[in-house]
Amino acid sequence: MNLIHSPVTTINSNITDAANELHLLNTYTTAQNVAFKFLTLFFRSCGTKQGEDDYRIIFENFLADLLTTANRPEWPASEILLTLLSRILMTNFSNSSLPIQIRLQSLEYLGSVAAQLRKDTIELDVLNSRENQHRLDQVIHKTLTSIETDEDVLEVHKTDPLRYHRSLIIYINELSQSEPTCHFSKMFHIGQWLRDVNITVERLTQTLTKRTKPSTIQAQLVFDDID
Repeated sequence: MNLIHSPVTTINSNITDAANELHLLNTYTTAQNVAFKFLTLFFRSCGTKQGEDDYRIIFENFLADLLTTANRPEWPASEILLTLLSRILMTNFSNSSLPIQIRLQSLEYLGSVAAQLRKDTIELDVLNSRENQHRLDQVIHKTLTSIETDEDVLEVHKTDPLRYHRSLIIYINELSQSEPTCHFSKMFHIGQWLRDVNITVERLTQTLTKRTKPSTIQAQLVFDDID
């Protein structure tokens, strides 16, 4: 999965540099494209057996690894890989031109993914409950306490609206001291968050534009009547 993480980079360390933001978004898109091409070619190879290599076994092991790492912060690409894989499997199953063996195989893999994700799914209202939020804050505080000794910093994190994001970055930074590849995981997380923020801003902008258009048209009609 480091193959998917690695394209996401920045140009320099200046976080306020607009070029950095654009570069992050572009490289995150590159990572998505790499993930899609990798999965497409990998799954296509599962229908063939070349010599002693049975790609189905390799793919099944890969799928098991994806499901195991899906909720681990060190492997953020697992989520996008599972999402893309599910789309590929659904497309294959719906494609009547494919051999029945591949279609049934796609359905079987899709069932495995769905079953595991349902098992790991937490309802949104349960996740946002006061009890769970308190437990999550306790976990974060315990993790940060083992890393950060500055009490002032810990106090700020208690009320920081981005405390979960910042805590995750601090945690991964700590991991990267012993495992350098975690740096790629950190950049992937940041690229993903930036992409999500941009999508949210675009949607809000579109919504506001739609709401203001009728008022603008109505005002124009009023001015026309006055003229």
